[in-house]
Amino acid sequence: MNLRIQRVLELDKIIKKVSEFAVCEKTAENILRMKPASAISVCTRWLDETDHASGYILRRGKPPIRPIRDISASLHIARAGGIIYNRELLNIKDVLHVSRCIKEHLAQYIDKEGKEADGIVEELILSLYTNKRLEEKIGAIIVSDEEIADDASPKLHSIRRSIIREQEAVKNKLNTIIRSPAYSKMLQDPIITMRKDRYVIPVKAEYRNEIKGLIHDSSSSGQTFFIEPMAVLESNNKVKELMQEEAAEIERILMELSQDVADVSSGISFASDGIFKLDMMFAKAGYALSMNAIRPKINTKSIISIKKGRHPLISPDTVVPIDFELGRGYGIVVITGPNTGGKTVTLKTVGLFVLMVQTGLFIPASDGSEISLFREVFADIGDEQSIEQSLSTFSSHMKNIVHMLKRSRPSHLVLFDELGAGTDPVEGAALAVAILENMRRQKITCLATTHYSELKLYALNTNGVINASCEFDVDTLMPTYRLLIGIPGKSNAFEISKRLGLDDNIISEARKSISEKDMDFENTISELQKYKKELENDMSLAEKYRNEAEFLKSSYEKTKAELEKKRQKMQDDAKREAYEIIESAKSQINEILDKAGNMSTTKDKIEIKGKLNELQRSHAYGLRHDESTDVHTSNTNAFDGMFRQGDIVFVKKLNTNATVLTEEDDQGEVTVSVGQMKLKLNTADIKFIDKSDKMHQNITVKDFKSKTIDISTQIDLRGENVEDSIARLDKYLDDAHLANLVQITVIHGKGTGVLRSAIHEYIKKHHHVKSFRNGQFGEGESGVTVVALK
Repeated sequence: MNLRIQRVLELDKIIKKVSEFAVCEKTAENILRMKPASAISVCTRWLDETDHASGYILRRGKPPIRPIRDISASLHIARAGGIIYNRELLNIKDVLHVSRCIKEHLAQYIDKEGKEADGIVEELILSLYTNKRLEEKIGAIIVSDEEIADDASPKLHSIRRSIIREQEAVKNKLNTIIRSPAYSKMLQDPIITMRKDRYVIPVKAEYRNEIKGLIHDSSSSGQTFFIEPMAVLESNNKVKELMQEEAAEIERILMELSQDVADVSSGISFASDGIFKLDMMFAKAGYALSMNAIRPKINTKSIISIKKGRHPLISPDTVVPIDFELGRGYGIVVITGPNTGGKTVTLKTVGLFVLMVQTGLFIPASDGSEISLFREVFADIGDEQSIEQSLSTFSSHMKNIVHMLKRSRPSHLVLFDELGAGTDPVEGAALAVAILENMRRQKITCLATTHYSELKLYALNTNGVINASCEFDVDTLMPTYRLLIGIPGKSNAFEISKRLGLDDNIISEARKSISEKDMDFENTISELQKYKKELENDMSLAEKYRNEAEFLKSSYEKTKAELEKKRQKMQDDAKREAYEIIESAKSQINEILDKAGNMSTTKDKIEIKGKLNELQRSHAYGLRHDESTDVHTSNTNAFDGMFRQGDIVFVKKLNTNATVLTEEDDQGEVTVSVGQMKLKLNTADIKFIDKSDKMHQNITVKDFKSKTIDISTQIDLRGENVEDSIARLDKYLDDAHLANLVQITVIHGKGTGVLRSAIHEYIKKHHHVKSFRNGQFGEGESGVTVVALK
């Protein structure tokens, strides 16, 4: 697709915005060179990349892509056996480092989620080449663009130490000279400086022959000569030799590094290309997320369906979404309506969306949108007047249209803005109709804007062509920018003129000059627009109510499912706890029987164990069956719905029976006794048992009963660590609550106060605790905590 179309439809501006999301300079350059494709396989792959990158950001955040430079030239030099220097090696190290960081970013999520790579982005990340050894080696040797580390090699380290030693010797000798009274009058300044990598002293011009040595330089004024005294000549020569050795060793080190790079250059090149590719994917994804854009469905059938499409270059605060349809039953859309009503914006939005999708970009629209791919897009939009070519606006437009007509094919999309304008209305309208008819016969997808009524009638009377209009509010004299498919637009010239103050007589005179047939047509359009708007409002309200009903239904079903799940869990937990209590009771009694020895005969023990087993089986049966078939309950038809004193009931949560002590109160609660313990329960938590069922009336949980009788009113936690103390205290509070204790005392001692603080912090949030305080005088003071229970 030619650059002019991309400029006219402003794709170049969109691509510029996408490039701003790139991290690397080369990526931004690559994005600016992006061109639309027409092959569905290519467009699908590009959209997949944007899609997967967007999903990656939403699930895991953007990977740590950092700026890297193009290293292709450096790799080429290394492969050819050349030396690559500091900056180039640091660039290669940056590539290896970024590649490793990106790969580790994904690996941590894959390990956590227990999944393998999923999608284009993740597969590319996992395929990135990494070489931590080479990365660290370069980092250890190359300090900066100009500096090599002293310990890059043992030899370099030795040479540099020798250089420092010789330089110190030179400085010492020169310091002796500049401090000597004999030389003080000869020196311009008592300092040591350097010329051509050799240490020298500044000597006044008149004394240059008084100091034996080599002259290396002079000042611009000629008043100072920089002389290397003979006394340091040999040492300076030694320094020079050592520096040459240093340069040779550095060259050798860089050569070795360059060879290391050459050995793995293909992997490094793949890592570099992969990073640039990922950067482009995430730049497109970042732009899509910034616009709240979506991936549309794509086709090659010339079908375009845009839902709530927003032109991406118009501010989100002012843009009005459009709904647009083309290709299902009609291949040409004629948009009419007043100026500034949004016709051209609609035309550009459709064309721009097509180009964006074919460049692999998402579009700012709602789900359900669909875009067709076209081999070419042609557009005649805006003022094409050419002063250089002495062409009028009409001539420029027509020249462009002629070019489009010659090249357009059924697989192309053609956009006309104000087709036929700029010349005599009658002739312009006739030309416009003929051009659209030519498009229709060739089955070329086309979108055109116009003011001509002839085109409205043509669209009404021609199969495959449909009217559309941009809505205009006559009361406010402002366009609403809403596109109405299926209804032609009305110019509203008379209404607008009247609102602006034009005399009614003039407007009446103008109306008379329009045929009755034309007026009826315009009035019909107005009525259609009115009824369509009313219908859309009704449909919008109905949709709102439907969505609310679906939401309420969904919420109800979700709440119902959650409540059922919680109820079942509570029931299962209660049954399991009761079963464990029975098992514990049986175990304890068996232990007592075994220790009793001769106190009971074998026959007695067998008989007792048999009863215990029967009790266990009875309760186990109840645990395995639903409450509706529980052996503890009887036919509820004999129950009149009111619990009375003396009734025998089954307590669901404890899986045991109890006796009702008080009648049901206003809150639907009764007091029952379980052994020596009294509990206040909601009637929903108990079931009536017929008094004739004698076998089940006497079943209780003995271990539970005995626990409530022997509970102490205090617990001693002194000398224990915090974790063990909290665990014991938690169990004790539960036992105390079941025993209906009103107040208990926790003994923790004074000590450092750590245990007391931990206990206070814990019981502050405990559901059985009503309040607590430190002990008073005579109670143990700060060594104890007195707790009031609910």
